Amino acid sequence: MSQSRVKILSGWSMPGGSTSHHISLTNLLNDNGIDCTFYGPHDYHLDKCKSGSIGVEFRDNIAPGTRIPILIGNKDLKIDPDDVVISHFIQFPIDPEAVYQGIANPTQAKRHILSLHETNIFPIRHINLQPYDLIQYVSQLQKDWHSIDKASTIIPPVVEKVKINADFLEVNGKTQRMYTGNAGVIGSIDSHKLPHLSIERALQDGFRKVLLFGTITDKDYFDKYVAPHMMNGSAALLNHVDDKSAMYSSIDIVYHSSLRETYGLVEAECRLAGIPFNGPGNNQEILEEEEILKRWTNILK
Repeated sequence: MSQSRVKILSGWSMPGGSTSHHISLTNLLNDNGIDCTFYGPHDYHLDKCKSGSIGVEFRDNIAPGTRIPILIGNKDLKIDPDDVVISHFIQFPIDPEAVYQGIANPTQAKRHILSLHETNIFPIRHINLQPYDLIQYVSQLQKDWHSIDKASTIIPPVVEKVKINADFLEVNGKTQRMYTGNAGVIGSIDSHKLPHLSIERALQDGFRKVLLFGTITDKDYFDKYVAPHMMNGSAALLNHVDDKSAMYSSIDIVYHSSLRETYGLVEAECRLAGIPFNGPGNNQEILEEEEILKRWTNILK
């Protein structure tokens, strides 16, 4: 491809599936000679990207009943006509020139791609899609849900191949992993993921402890449904853990209850790591990095 710079603008850069994807994509492109920077409103991604920046500011609740952030611009973010912009979880104002106040308009980049990782929390049928040249979905399931008549492509996220560090023993001449007795629940803690249902199923199946790995994104939900399990000692909140090898090595199985996964990154990681996955499965395609790079390179031209 040409020497265009790629700039990822996201309305969410806290721990989560979409952030993990954009960190991996930023590093993959840079490792292969494509200049890419990930701009987000939070600082979680900064020490994980080969090129990351805050660089953008967002305003919430721009439409009644929505929480879709709107880009309001920042002097540290400059968009050149030869840049390729990948936008995620933001929408643009109807009158961008009035909002940017002289700051380069991302919609005037050489190519503008909407990177979509959500369904109901970012219903694109309700936003202005005119600024985008292309929509990137992570799965056919997600594309079908949105059902939008717009040029698009499907590129799943990079799935990390996690190595399990565990003790093993010989049983009847076969090598088996020594179990921890713990079940795991991985993902944001809110009413979309429904982790309390996962906790309850794991306890009913006889696990002595359920370890929760994720960020609390709905405090009311957490206090009502999850905190009681922690108070009686049946569950422990370990927050988001970057070391996936340590995380998966500390559990025997993953329970999942979300019914609205667009791809199912945790499920895919479990498949590659050999960890049992108990929950609604998407069974999505897992691509090698080379194929993912090829697909992205084709649409960044």
